[in-house]
Amino acid sequence: MRITCFYYSPTGSEEATMESMGVQQLRKESAKIEAAFRSIRTSAEMAGSGLRLYDRRLKASRHDMGKRLDRLYASCGTDRLPGFLIQFSAIGATLVKRVPEWIERARQACRQRCLEIPGPASICDPEEERGHDQWYRHDLEALIRRFAPSSKDRIEEIIADASRASCIAQYVRVNEGAITGPFPLEWFSIQYEIELLSLALGPRFIAHTVRELGPEILTCLSFVSGHGGADIEHARENVGLMNRLLESWPGKVESFVRVGQDALESYIRYFEESLERSGLVEAL
Repeated sequence: MRITCFYYSPTGSEEATMESMGVQQLRKESAKIEAAFRSIRTSAEMAGSGLRLYDRRLKASRHDMGKRLDRLYASCGTDRLPGFLIQFSAIGATLVKRVPEWIERARQACRQRCLEIPGPASICDPEEERGHDQWYRHDLEALIRRFAPSSKDRIEEIIADASRASCIAQYVRVNEGAITGPFPLEWFSIQYEIELLSLALGPRFIAHTVRELGPEILTCLSFVSGHGGADIEHARENVGLMNRLLESWPGKVESFVRVGQDALESYIRYFEESLERSGLVEAL
């Protein structure tokens, strides 16, 4: 089994982790995501010229993200990983909370400007994004019980402190800027990139974490393990939506590219800032 994607090729040890840990569900989910990713990439490569151009323009940003993640994983061993996971979950609880609102407002902004969103109304359904912050909260609670049990009554305080992370403000600016700008259709490139990320990064994230902390840590990774599978169909739909948007608006490719690049940058900062703040776990 070999997982490849836009962002990285896994190391031999990461593949060995997934093969040798005896976590059958992990292997099944990873194989499912691998097959889905191949299918989605093939669809994107066979799409119209607009989406092919968009993906070529995003190649450098995706490659940069992969290199920065390589450095992050190299620095995130057994000693720092618990703190990273706690901050990743605490920041994530705020980071994703407004996604349903942004979907609704993006649709409303397009209607107000008489910009048609091609395809079925079910694409980017806000109801499918509601409650995802609770996955992060569940993970945070489980991580605190495991690594900082004396702080089990401070969950709200920990989330409030993490909500001041600069990557959250950065991600809010990207979303708000696209929605309130003159061409709100470009907001959909955020969904395209971020929902690909969960497929692209989830298997490696889980493999690295299991290798460092053991298979029992899977009970603390409900967001990553659950979100990847949930986003397979979303990612497929997003390929079709982005293809139709870029075919309809070929002169706006660079607008979509800029927003997609900004979304990726805010998310890699999410990973990096989680590591930067990982030492805070010692004060819990």
